[in-house]
Formats: sequence, C-alpha cells, structure tokens
Amino acid sequence: MISKQVCVVSDTSPLSAMAKMGWLPWLKERWGKVLVPDEVWRELSEMGDPDALAALSAARSEGWLEVRSGRTVSRAEFIGLHAGEVEALALAIALRAAWVIVDDGDARRVALTLGLRIIGVLGMIVWAKQHGKVANALDSIAELRRITQFRISDEVLGKIALDLEETP
Repeated sequence: MISKQVCVVSDTSPLSAMAKMGWLPWLKERWGKVLVPDEVWRELSEMGDPDALAALSAARSEGWLEVRSGRTVSRAEFIGLHAGEVEALALAIALRAAWVIVDDGDARRVALTLGLRIIGVLGMIVWAKQHGKVANALDSIAELRRITQFRISDEVLGKIALDLEETP
C-alpha cells in the first residue's frame, strides 16, 4: 500500500472509467479510501454498465469507496459544472482533501484555481505504469479510449509517451 492517511475525493467520470476497465483496485492500493458525494454515487448508479456498477458496489461494500453527504454550494467558480463535479469539489474543499480525482477540463481548471491537487484517469495510468501494474501506458490508454470513448489530445498523449519513454 502507498498511503492510507490522505483524504481523496472523486468525481463520477474517473470512477466510471476505472470501473469499466477493472482498475478500481489501483485507487484502493494508492490511497486506501476514496470518498464520493451523494450526487456522484447517484450518477454512477445510472451509468448503465452492470459489471462496472457491480465493481463499484463491491468497493462500497468493502468500505474503501465511501459515500458522503454532498453539499449544495453556490460559488461563481462552479457555474457551468455538472452537479457531481460541484459536489465533489465542495466536499474536497470542506474536508481539505489531499487529492481530487477529476477528468473534465472545466472541473480541473476550477479545482486548480481553488488550490486543489488533481489527478485523473491518465495520471492513474502513469502511476500504474510506474508501480508495475501495466507494462505499457500507451496500450492502456488505447484500450481506455476503445472501451470508454475517453478523449485525450495528441499533445497530452505525446507528453505521456515522452515522460514514460514509450513509443506511440
């Protein structure tokens, strides 16, 4: 285990993607526990993938994925964000979370302006590569894109390839 002492809050899309890919155990290994607000859990429950939902429900039953009461917060920074993103960021602020797991570009920008430390699915793939969970990050990203229609710019893909010394 890497650490079980930090507070981590997740938004919907990273959990959904990681559940579909079978990568939820990485979150447990890296942090021990991940918190989600009510709205994120509601959104996850409606994703329509029974296998991914079963994996998320199992994580919740095991206690390492914990649902917390969300907060409705009215802040100018949150205008234009989805309800799950707003609740995830508000919970992260309220709990002084060490990390927020978020992929949406607008939500990431808001999180950074609020001083939150962010990571997304791509960051978790890089972590997995660095910790021997995957042999090739670019192959994992290609599979993620194929299964979940995950969007990534060529620029970001090239940076990951360069940083990890992999060939696209």
